[in-house]
Amino acid sequence: MPRPDDSAKPTRWAGVPAADRVSARRALLLDAALELLGTEGWSGTSVRAICQSARG
Repeated sequence: MPRPDDSAKPTRWAGVPAADRVSARRALLLDAALELLGTEGWSGTSVRAICQSARG
């Protein structure tokens, strides 16, 4: 059975200029990091956790 082609879906950042993408991603990562530091503390905050939290 054929699978639907996911490559046809636009990405989250489609059509967003590079400088705006960088700025938005930075803001998402910083917000996630501060939230995790405040709720989980230093030992509960990792790069992986920050990235997962920022993703969504």
